[in-house]
Amino acid sequence: MTALSLSLVVPWAAGLLLTLLDGRRRVIGWVAVAALAVNLGALVALAAAVLPDDPVVVTTGDWPVGIGITLRADALGVLFALLSSLALLAATVVEVLGAEP
Repeated sequence: MTALSLSLVVPWAAGLLLTLLDGRRRVIGWVAVAALAVNLGALVALAAAVLPDDPVVVTTGDWPVGIGITLRADALGVLFALLSSLALLAATVVEVLGAEP
């Protein structure tokens, strides 16, 4: 699985899992922190692939280029995704540490 696909699948899967669980428990907060950390790692790997080279382009489902959904990650998009994920991770850690057991 490419870093682009991983950086999209992890937040969706974690969001689905965390929606089904009770978010008031501290352990669930740490699961969210772990998912955000994995997402941040995938975005760093994606940035390492995008910055020195051209944008990363993936067509989903092994469809021909004109028919399938094309995902494209360029330097500006990855930078904004990194900053957003970093801010979310920091806010989630502060929230989990400040939550009562």
